[in-house]
Amino acid sequence: MDVVYFLKGRTNFIRFYYDQCVVPFAKIKHQIENHLPPFDDPPYSEDPEPPYLDKWMDADTGIHIAGLSCVLFEAVFRQPATSGHRLRLWQ
Repeated sequence: MDVVYFLKGRTNFIRFYYDQCVVPFAKIKHQIENHLPPFDDPPYSEDPEPPYLDKWMDADTGIHIAGLSCVLFEAVFRQPATSGHRLRLWQ
């Protein structure tokens, strides 16, 4: 079994997964930062915080959670795959 081939395939999938997960969150952040619809007409508020800050923070958190889920996936599944192969090699 070619471990390098397996790990590269797994890493490519994780990159694909992350890229697909981040798209809606990045789109929301982009729309807010560039005042695009539906975030182009903020409601009146005397609050000193920027409009839509809560939605921007939720989108940013979504990006971080997507990244952390990829790191967790790697930590849980990559290590046993390489360790098991090493054990079979030396037995």
